[in-house]
Amino acid sequence: MHMPRLSGLEIVQMARQINQVLPCILVTADASEGLMRQAFKARAYSVIPKPVSKNVVLYTVVRALLRAYGGLQGGKQTESR
Repeated sequence: MHMPRLSGLEIVQMARQINQVLPCILVTADASEGLMRQAFKARAYSVIPKPVSKNVVLYTVVRALLRAYGGLQGGKQTESR
């Protein structure tokens, strides 16, 4: 969330201008209620508090991609929207 030039929320807002469907996941050590409200208002898919677990990140990324782009082609896994 806190980076040298732009915040994670500012990046999410810029990304939305380029691609409305792009799933955005924020990682922060400052997961306050106010930040959570701002993140979901900016349509972030999820906010992961630090310290992060590799499994939580992997699960969140897979779920975000499935939700945004649907399941795999060829009859494998799909998720309804």
